[in-house]
Amino acid sequence: MESIWRQAPFLRLVIPLILGVTAGFSLPLDSVLFKFFLGGTLGCFVVLNVYAKTWKYHRYQMVFGVICSAGLIFAGVALSLQQRLNAQTALILPTLGDSFVGEVVEYPQIKERSVSLLLKLKIESINDELISLADIQVLSYSPHELHLDTLKPGDLVAFKSIPQKHKPPVNPGQFDYGKYLLKNGIAGIVYFHEKIKVERPLNQQFSLMGFFHEVQNYCVEIFANRGLEPRELGVASALILGKRSLILADTKVAFATAGAVHVLAVSGLHVGIIYLVVIGLLIRIFPGKKWRLTNLLITLFILWFYAGITGFSPSVLRAATMFSFIAVGKHSGRRSNIYNMLAVSALLLIILNPSIITEVGFQLSYLAVIGISFFFKPIYTIFIFKSWLPDKVWSLFVVSFAAQLATFPLSIYYFGQFPNLFFITNLVVIPAAMIGLYAGLLTIVFNFIPFLSATFAFILKWTLWGLDTFIEWVSALPLALSENLHFSLLVVIMVYLLIFLLVKFYQNPRKWNLWLPLIIISGLSASWIVRKIVVSRTVEISILEGSKESNLILRQGRKAVVFTSDTSAAQLGSNAFYLNGYFDKAGIDKVEWELYDSNRLSKTFAANSRTIFFNGHTVAHWNAPPSSDDLIKKTSDFVILSKGFKASRDSVFHSGTFYIIDSTIPHYQRKRIMEILLRNNIAFWDMHYQGPFFAVPKHSLAAER
Repeated sequence: MESIWRQAPFLRLVIPLILGVTAGFSLPLDSVLFKFFLGGTLGCFVVLNVYAKTWKYHRYQMVFGVICSAGLIFAGVALSLQQRLNAQTALILPTLGDSFVGEVVEYPQIKERSVSLLLKLKIESINDELISLADIQVLSYSPHELHLDTLKPGDLVAFKSIPQKHKPPVNPGQFDYGKYLLKNGIAGIVYFHEKIKVERPLNQQFSLMGFFHEVQNYCVEIFANRGLEPRELGVASALILGKRSLILADTKVAFATAGAVHVLAVSGLHVGIIYLVVIGLLIRIFPGKKWRLTNLLITLFILWFYAGITGFSPSVLRAATMFSFIAVGKHSGRRSNIYNMLAVSALLLIILNPSIITEVGFQLSYLAVIGISFFFKPIYTIFIFKSWLPDKVWSLFVVSFAAQLATFPLSIYYFGQFPNLFFITNLVVIPAAMIGLYAGLLTIVFNFIPFLSATFAFILKWTLWGLDTFIEWVSALPLALSENLHFSLLVVIMVYLLIFLLVKFYQNPRKWNLWLPLIIISGLSASWIVRKIVVSRTVEISILEGSKESNLILRQGRKAVVFTSDTSAAQLGSNAFYLNGYFDKAGIDKVEWELYDSNRLSKTFAANSRTIFFNGHTVAHWNAPPSSDDLIKKTSDFVILSKGFKASRDSVFHSGTFYIIDSTIPHYQRKRIMEILLRNNIAFWDMHYQGPFFAVPKHSLAAER
């Protein structure tokens, strides 16, 4: 560790900068704070400059390091605050306009049921008065019938739909899509339901990203013309060109389950292969020292041209920056330290875009490379194979294991799952991906020679067919994926600390170096056992929002039964977006779906015509006024009032029942219902204002938020 610290000086710069940027995103947004931290940054560097001669003495080096670190932390805070302040005005939506004009920023994203466009609002019209806007970005969705999939960056669209903020999450653990959009500089969403006016400027300016997009689409057309089927075409487009929109939905699921989803994102593996091929060819074509500069410029051009075609994703930017510095180091005759290169690339990317550190792809990309660089040699040297094949298999296993070791805590924190068979998958996936990448690039390069291009396309097609078949087989195996895992941020930090301490113990195996890891393991084990006990003993009735109506959830331990009015695949998929976060957070790993009007008797519940009996209590679902016979027959402990219910008289309600008004009830009906309930002093819960409803079904009924 100490040698890494000495050999990678930029590592000492990027760590305090990351800490500062992270702190800056946590602080309240205030221009005074920005000025304070900017002043602190300048003050630190003024002190360093004024006392420059003093720092050469050994006794002052620690003070020098502290002031440098403080200055970088202040700089990180100032950078993130500045970015947030700049974005603040661009995130205020205009809501009074009669019509709007927006400029297309990126090429359309074609989805299964809609087309999405990123627009930059330029003009707002209020009572025929035109008002210029400060380039506010909104995301638009439109049906395929409007044919907006042919638009290009720079095109103008005029529309009357009013942009809106995305609704905040309504259920515990639900993904906050609105917050995600704001973090990416998108102020809101607009839906196009009617035809809009499109204008294409005559003198459209050249767009570098537009040019790269055209090249990417041209390459996709080459693959399609060479006979790749939709499944292989989707994988090839993602693997080689970074275009993931063509991947079939079931292919994504299969790759994620098998632990091979990383090959569908262009990363260091792809850029590294291109770098090695380009360097190898250039040395043979232009040998000698006099061609060094030419070789360097050609290498840099090809690396960044490929990065542009693949969309400048964080993993590609990291890899292209890192290999660019390696190329420069090779040109100058210096050896490059991998950790130094990683630190330099991260430093540049963070300065250009401080919020990039919050992106999952950025975090996992760097952690994977650090893990491979740090853990590969110690693990690889455990077993030495003299034969070529066992040695290659072992090295592939070690690469996969090292990457997973560095990324699994964060992966579980974000995604709540872990691919158990990753070590089997990567033994086939990595070689197949390399063959596919070579064959795909050669298919494009030799497109002007049909026979050669068709030959490489044939290799590409059958390589990807074999890869897809293998992935589907692995994903279908029992225990291929562990789901519903839960790591808090504290647990993630503790696990990384444990890994670090175990590495220290491996390097210096003394007894006292083992005490702290044992304490952390004991603490993590105890918290896991306590969580398991709490989850297994939890019995709960909850009513959470769904895509079209509320859902009744009867929870017993790790199992839950969800009642809904529609159990079609499309509706269950929509409801999953609203409920999966809650299931993961609550530790529920087995979910069963039932219709409200089903008639069924099971070990945990009984259902009879929209009345459910669970753990000694009765829950009724009313989406229409109940009949007189229903009111005479029974009184429920809980009644869910949903869309279609109308309060016509006071006698509908009983004082011994707790009523839950879900958010599908229209405002005027909600007001009428609440007036009746308040007048009769009957307890109720309004989900529109109070959020989801939770109750612990005990003898004394208690509802809690």
